[in-house]
Amino acid sequence: MAKGKPPTTTLEEGTKEQARFSTRPRQGQKEQGHLHWNFLPEFPHRPGEHGLPMDLEQHAADVTIESICGRINDSQPVEQYRGGLGVTQEFVKAHQAPVGQLQWNNNLADVYDDPGNVSGVRWCTGTLISNDLFLTAGHCFDQSGGGWNRPKINGTTTVIPSAKIATNMHINFNYQVDTGGILREEQQFPILELVEYRLNGLDFAIVRLDGNPGAIFGFTRISSGDANEGDMLCIIQHPQGLPKRIEAGPLFHQHDDRLGYDDIDTLGGSSGSGVLGPAGTIVGVHTNGGCSAAALSHNHGFRISSIIAASPTITGLLKSSPQLAQYKIDGYGVRLWSSRPTTNLSPGVAVAGIYLYQGKTYRGYAYFYPDGTPLASAVRDSAKGRIFLHLNLSQFPSTLEMLRTEKPIYLYYLSPTNAALRTGREPVGEEES
Repeated sequence: MAKGKPPTTTLEEGTKEQARFSTRPRQGQKEQGHLHWNFLPEFPHRPGEHGLPMDLEQHAADVTIESICGRINDSQPVEQYRGGLGVTQEFVKAHQAPVGQLQWNNNLADVYDDPGNVSGVRWCTGTLISNDLFLTAGHCFDQSGGGWNRPKINGTTTVIPSAKIATNMHINFNYQVDTGGILREEQQFPILELVEYRLNGLDFAIVRLDGNPGAIFGFTRISSGDANEGDMLCIIQHPQGLPKRIEAGPLFHQHDDRLGYDDIDTLGGSSGSGVLGPAGTIVGVHTNGGCSAAALSHNHGFRISSIIAASPTITGLLKSSPQLAQYKIDGYGVRLWSSRPTTNLSPGVAVAGIYLYQGKTYRGYAYFYPDGTPLASAVRDSAKGRIFLHLNLSQFPSTLEMLRTEKPIYLYYLSPTNAALRTGREPVGEEES
């Protein structure tokens, strides 16, 4: 909704929280009004409507329509990102390329007697999840919504079906400005088919693209599980059809099939964006606005665990490729075994162990063996959500010190030879207190 003249103030790096209303609930304060989920899907608005400037690309920060969480739009162009929204510049650089934009083909009038009013419209966002598969929102292929008129089957008054809507679109990659603000040359890939659409009633879709763009831009892995409340999320998106931008903020709440975030700005056109968790894997698909300048509001999408349960395609991808499992560790216990000499180099006999917990949930251990012992590979129990590490005894003091003094700590597993305890990001040069 229009909310009067948009502000012209832009955020400087590190001032995101200063721009929020003080009346917004703090993280963890889940007031009832903040938990509404019945918001409409986000479709693009026309410039000049709903509070949008006519020259949107020149005034991207000056929008005050619904789904901006606070008074101004904090999102920044991906290649001009200053690093102050909650994720690093390196994170954005590593994960922005597979994000693309759905756009209607501009030849609809040549194909249909009644082409509607969507020809050439930059429509939604999505993410490559393999060389030729692209994950986005289901409502991007709905036959109605957003006040737009889709093409009709020739000789009828019936809107073309969702499968045909998909093949009348293409995906733009590299639609973004460089570090100097110059628009790069985008690359377009046609949609060949609508592979999955709103399975189990969930607002997601998967389309297959021609030309294997993943071989050029890479693809983003799917998380095997949901993010945790408070985790930093990142949405790389094409809000309102703009060149690619980045926003970030914490996971506010999860409810039934959905996840919510009250500090990540989106707009129509952001729908379908992959919601990235701390490991850079997709933990959800953004679908709905809801934020406003008022308190007690949030944007949301569908959580990855629900999508995995509904999608044979994603289930197959998870089975065919190594997947990162990661848990935020906030508790631990130590065991030092008696009568186990450090001269015994048996890989079956640990001399010390640290047991790791996420809340009250046991997530695995780090066992320590005398230096020189042939160490077994890391093990993941995916059914129980546990990871087991095998380390040298000389690593025990530093591991214990890290658990005592650092926060946050993550336990992760990608493969038998790539598993570890790691810290979160902190500023260089800060001494521990």
